[in-house]
Amino acid sequence: MTPRKYRKKPVEVEALQFTRGQQSALAVVKWIQSNGGQASYETVTMDTTQGLIPIKTLEGTMYAAPGDFIIRGVRGEFYPCKPDIFALTYERVSLAPVVISDANRAIMEQAWDDGDNTVRLEPGENAPWFVGMHEDFEVCEGLEHDGVLYVAVHQSGGGLVSVIEGEGLISNDAGVTFHSMAEAKAYIQGRIAE
Repeated sequence: MTPRKYRKKPVEVEALQFTRGQQSALAVVKWIQSNGGQASYETVTMDTTQGLIPIKTLEGTMYAAPGDFIIRGVRGEFYPCKPDIFALTYERVSLAPVVISDANRAIMEQAWDDGDNTVRLEPGENAPWFVGMHEDFEVCEGLEHDGVLYVAVHQSGGGLVSVIEGEGLISNDAGVTFHSMAEAKAYIQGRIAE
């Protein structure tokens, strides 16, 4: 019997990199848990930047270390992948560019300007949605419709999400609060449909 060559089928997966430290780890754990997976964060020493994330996979518990990518597979399962293997196996899916007016882009940048960094806008999974990244953390999702900026902002602690319109981001308006990003985005879709 002669071995045959096989090519991996093209498939898109979601992945999130565990960069380092408790804040990154908790973001990864929250993402896994909100999508039906099981994970936690365990520190190896008193230094909370040296922790691991145990993830329940189809093959048992596997541990993600800082730098590893956590992949959500085609069946919704989660597993860690070393960065060098990830780079050899996966490439980023090209998404439509973020389309937003200069005025609304300035509002976004001013709202998250901490003197060293500001928000970076990346394409969302579904255009015209964008994702706002501050340093390496997702802080919001939003879109611009008919010149109006709608942003769903992750509140610190508690996991709530506020929907804020336009310059309310700069003036720290409380906005309308929801229990999940999905609820907040549905509210924005409703506002646009009005």
